[in-house]
Amino acid sequence: MKILIKSDFRFTFVGDFKIDEFKVLIEKYLGSLPNTGRKEKYVDDGVRVERGLVKYEVYENLEDQSTHYRAYVKDFKNNVKNRFKVYITQNLIKRMLHEEIREKQNLVYSISVQNYGITKIPDEKYTLVINFDCDPKNKDKIFTEIDKVLEKIKKGDFPQNYLDDAIKREVTNYQINKESNRWLVGAISGYYEDNEPLQMINSIDYIVKSINKNDIKKFANVTFKDKFIQASLMPK
Repeated sequence: MKILIKSDFRFTFVGDFKIDEFKVLIEKYLGSLPNTGRKEKYVDDGVRVERGLVKYEVYENLEDQSTHYRAYVKDFKNNVKNRFKVYITQNLIKRMLHEEIREKQNLVYSISVQNYGITKIPDEKYTLVINFDCDPKNKDKIFTEIDKVLEKIKKGDFPQNYLDDAIKREVTNYQINKESNRWLVGAISGYYEDNEPLQMINSIDYIVKSINKNDIKKFANVTFKDKFIQASLMPK
């Protein structure tokens, strides 16, 4: 990308360099760019995900199996702790669904739980999606089993070690990622864009470890209500 003006751009550099030497390069290549004083801003086109209870069934699958998606789209306060509640809840659901529906009952070919995005602009929301492939005749039973697992999480009816494992996973990922220049650039830029304290980058592991079962229960009760988007691709 060729940058013609710097205006209100913020440039973030991370790496092993000497400040005095690097400053010369910044002055040469960035300091020489014209500054028009123009302020950049995003445009909100007003496109939003449909809310409420929405169900679709399409009979177009050429294979003798069905594919199903259920999406929960919720508003929330986008901050560090709440973002990790999303990640940890996602891990819990994935583990419990896999054990119950795949291993114990063998009802699905595969099942996954994905975080389809956490946003702050134009609105603060997150999207959790459960999807699976199965024999069409098992569809309703699987959705019933999914609801049972979500109810358990809402009640805190899951082993403490499941939560401990999910927290440990996030802490380990953080400790590995923070050694990467690419991760640091993204983290620093993100915290500036979101107007969050930059020193939070060094506190993420403490924040994650502070999340407890009651936090997850409250989060799940807000997330997994009776409003979701459910789509099924069925055989012709």
